Amino acid sequence: MARFVVYHNHSGDVGHAVHLLRLARALRRRAPGLRLRLVQAGRPQPEFERRWPGEVVRLPRPFTSVADFGPRVPAAPSAALLRARARRLLAFVADADALVTGFFPFGRLECAPEIVPALARVRAAGGRTFASVPLPYFVHPRERVGELLAHCALYDRLLIHCPAGADLAYMARAVAREGRVTPAEFLGTFRTLGARLAFTGYVLASPRRGEGAAAGARTVLVHRGGGAVLDGLVECALRLRPLLDARLDLLVLAGPATAPARLRRWRALARANGARLERWRDELHEDIRRCAVVVGPAGGAVYEALRWGKRAVLVPFLGSPGRERSDQLARARLLRDLCGATVLSPEGLTSERLAAAVRAQLARREPGPKKRAGWYDGAETSARLMLDGNPRRGIPGPPA
Repeated sequence: MARFVVYHNHSGDVGHAVHLLRLARALRRRAPGLRLRLVQAGRPQPEFERRWPGEVVRLPRPFTSVADFGPRVPAAPSAALLRARARRLLAFVADADALVTGFFPFGRLECAPEIVPALARVRAAGGRTFASVPLPYFVHPRERVGELLAHCALYDRLLIHCPAGADLAYMARAVAREGRVTPAEFLGTFRTLGARLAFTGYVLASPRRGEGAAAGARTVLVHRGGGAVLDGLVECALRLRPLLDARLDLLVLAGPATAPARLRRWRALARANGARLERWRDELHEDIRRCAVVVGPAGGAVYEALRWGKRAVLVPFLGSPGRERSDQLARARLLRDLCGATVLSPEGLTSERLAAAVRAQLARREPGPKKRAGWYDGAETSARLMLDGNPRRGIPGPPA
């Protein structure tokens, strides 16, 4: 019986965890006997880990990723800690037929000292290696692109979870604001990777049988994604109730990474303004399908809004001075062009500006589901690519 080991590190977010969970379920659907071991290399995420369809193990003493969202850059982990974690990870992959890493090598660069030996161990034993990358984007400055290419050479396939011809062009245009690579250098890096890349389509939740877009919805859904950024968006949203039609339902999701003290303060603000606040929802994709307009950052939830053709107001996270990020700006522009989303800057955001954007979206006809062949099949396509073609290690292929 084959075993896949999946390495997951994070910096307070849940988006990558959700991708890996959907991939794991797709793998199980195609190969029910497959054993799946999740190596949690970041802080424990019980809400995610309890849903994993297999074994969960943890690396010791998780360190905060230096790719952390905020302006504070935490101290890098010690060499001794990295060696200890690398040894433990080698033990976890000793019986692996395949190793899957989340986001690395396109990000999480500080994890290389523990990931690279594990990749080498699996390949030396005849196993396969896969990168699960949620978007066509890398964090390397120009002088470290060679390092990226060297790490990519350790993988059999680099699975980029978007359709070919969609996000990449938007990412290339937006990356210019970061100043670390030019758009031409950005695109040239992806071209260099050539056939090793596989654009799988978006990894989304599987629709239920007969499921379609919701009609006559009255809910304004505001969320800030799975991370711990854009506090200002939540603050503005909690004051929206008096500025919107009283017949609308307003649901504000604080996000699973919200600290307890901040959540208590926001609950008091919600009560004072008549808003409905929840920490998080287990099936955000369902809330997006059923809402009248979705308001939030331009993370992975954008693709659910795209699939169902929802009216949307997007407030992309742009990083911090000296640590700018452009990936959410690129996603926001994608949804603007395909669904008519309104894009607002987080700088100077007010409840009044947010309410005006919501009212303008509600005045539009909903775009409706965007049916594009293969765009939303990323989980199944990825599972097929990972399971096909390794009979010498006994990895089961798709059923006949």
